Amino acid sequence: MPVITISRQFAAAGQVVGRLLAERFGAELLDREIVAAVAERAGIPEAEAEGYDERLPGLWQRIATALAAGSPDPAIPPLPADMLPATAVHERLARLTRTVIEEAAARGDAVIVGRGGAFILGRRPDTIHVQLHAPIDARLRFLGSYHARGVDLPVPVAIDLVQLWDRPPTSDSKSGRRWLSLARAILAGRARRPEDAAGHLATAARVVDDDRAGAIEVALGQAHLASRAAPGEVPAALAPVEGWLAELTGDDAACLRARWVGQVAHAYNHAGRIDDALALLAALPDDAATPAFARSRRANGLAYGLHRQGDRAAALIEARRAATAAGDAGHVRLRAMALLMVARIAGRDAEGRDAHARAVAIAAALADDTLAHRCRVAARDVDGA
Repeated sequence: MPVITISRQFAAAGQVVGRLLAERFGAELLDREIVAAVAERAGIPEAEAEGYDERLPGLWQRIATALAAGSPDPAIPPLPADMLPATAVHERLARLTRTVIEEAAARGDAVIVGRGGAFILGRRPDTIHVQLHAPIDARLRFLGSYHARGVDLPVPVAIDLVQLWDRPPTSDSKSGRRWLSLARAILAGRARRPEDAAGHLATAARVVDDDRAGAIEVALGQAHLASRAAPGEVPAALAPVEGWLAELTGDDAACLRARWVGQVAHAYNHAGRIDDALALLAALPDDAATPAFARSRRANGLAYGLHRQGDRAAALIEARRAATAAGDAGHVRLRAMALLMVARIAGRDAEGRDAHARAVAIAAALADDTLAHRCRVAARDVDGA
């Protein structure tokens, strides 16, 4: 088969399509695998390479831009002044990225997702370039679903995207009003404005239709806000969620279920019912077919409960698993949350300090006030204050 490169609009499911194509044709899949290969050739741990990606979420897009010119030794576009010391590393990663992708193309039978593959291989006659487009509804759900990748965008970028779509005819439709309101609620939450988040959730709740995923998003958002006032009680907003989940299937259903279980477990933990919380979390699926977001949430919840029980070793294993699952799928914000759990458990050990520093870098890159606040709180665990 020819080599296939996939570029995509946001919410166009590039990872899923790439995996399915690779399975269908028995081809090599290069997605996050490119990061691993580049790290190996750079002589740095994969975790360190991921760290550069975390500090600059647009690193691989920047590499694609640099490689678009087709020069054998591309120059990376200018970096902000506070990131200049890392420029040499990024230039080297760009060159290695080109090499990894060109070698995969030479081997043949490869599906390459993103990372500038279409630019690098643009002139090869034996290559098919696929660009995925997403329907409007999928884009809105990308912005308004907490488990979608929209929460991995820097806050200013996400704000611009929501403003772009928040206009007629999109904003006049029921689906548009609900998902745009949910997106604004997420942004308000990331900016530590719970009152604004509550207002946007109320707007989303007023939409009446048969979209169960949308209704669950509203319920989970309202329950999260309610838990701030009464953390030891299961919020009333969660009452219908289990029944609604029974009507859904697929990855969205798995992620929504993991979030629902996580909120119930949170209430149980605060009520001292740690065994019950752990049992709920352990019952969630954790196999290769389970979305990485759901696996990471499950592992992070287990890490918290085990830590509360005093089982530091087991808690660290789960926290690391949470960080790995999130990182492998590119859930940058979720990875930061897992890193903070590692920091909480490892404390002043080198692992704890390193995990905390990486989470701080992610929060800064995403301009995420809530994540930054959680980093400040976690600093007590690694500083001993």
